[in-house]
Order: sequence, then C-alpha cells, then structure tokens
Amino acid sequence: MDKIGVALWLIFIVNPFKGVHSNTEVDSLHKLKQSLKDPNGVMLSWDPSLVNPCTWFHIDCNNNYAVIRINLGNSGLSGTLVPDLGNLKSLQYLYVTICSCCFPSLLPSQFLERMMDKIGVVLWLIFIVNPFKGVHSNTEGDSLYKVRQSLKDPRGAMSSWDPTLVNPCTWEHITCVNNAVTRM
Repeated sequence: MDKIGVALWLIFIVNPFKGVHSNTEVDSLHKLKQSLKDPNGVMLSWDPSLVNPCTWFHIDCNNNYAVIRINLGNSGLSGTLVPDLGNLKSLQYLYVTICSCCFPSLLPSQFLERMMDKIGVVLWLIFIVNPFKGVHSNTEGDSLYKVRQSLKDPRGAMSSWDPTLVNPCTWEHITCVNNAVTRM
C-alpha cells in the first residue's frame, strides 16, 4: 500500500472527527422515514447518504452531534414508529403526530423497551393519536394499559392507569382533547 492509501486508511480507522458518528443514528432515522408515509415531504432532507443527520429538517443535535430531538409535529404522517429509535442514545424528545393509525401498532413494544431501558421515564414521548376520534369502548384504555404492562415503571408514574376505568382521560400523565387521548 502506498503512503496515500495508508494515510486514508488511518483517517477512517482513527476517525479524528469527533462530530462524525457511525451511521447508527442515520440508519435508525432512515428506518423511521421508511416506516412512515410522508405526503407533505417533511422528511425529504433525510438523506441516508449523509453521515450527519444534524443537517436534516426536524432534527436537533447536541454539541457532540448526537440526535437529541425529533420534532415532526403535525405533519400528516401515517405509519408506525420503529424500535430502531432506541438506538438514538441521546434522544430526549420525540414529537410526532400519527394519523390513521391504531395505537398498538404505533408503539411497538421493542421500541418502548429500548427507550425505557435506556432512559426510564425521563424521556417525554408525545404522541397525538388521531385527535378527531373520541374514546369508543375502551380501545385507547386497553392499548395504553398494554403499553404500561410492557414497560418498567419503578417510580409508579403509571400506577393510576387502571383498565377497569372506561375513560383513560382520568389517568395521571394522560392528556385528552374532546375525550380523546392526545398525549402521554
């Protein structure tokens, strides 16, 4: 190998660019993009060929160029969240509106387990689930209770989540609008 080849090889092995992470975050965000229908193109800047997702719209990073915030808000997205979001080790905030989606498939248990094992109840997950739909039977309550069962809750933050109560809007840490769960 010539000197230039060795020098390039060392650059890729040693990686003196601390701001450049492996592509784990890019891969995880790209999987999220693939799992969602994006009719308004809010994730068009999410280019998996870029090493650093900090330049993408709706992504905020810390000083170490690690993703700390995903804010897709009310973007008309539909689909499911992916467990790979658990690979975003510095993620502190996730806000996404998912329309036309049922709650159990929105929050795969693998996603919740990865997120909660990593950072406990410190992470605020805000999901708005079809706010135009009221509580019919106890579908939302049943779904939320399944979420509770799949999580570790050492501080008892979800202790009021009682499946025998028809309306989950009375539970702690649940926000409702027009009798429909909008935030947990």
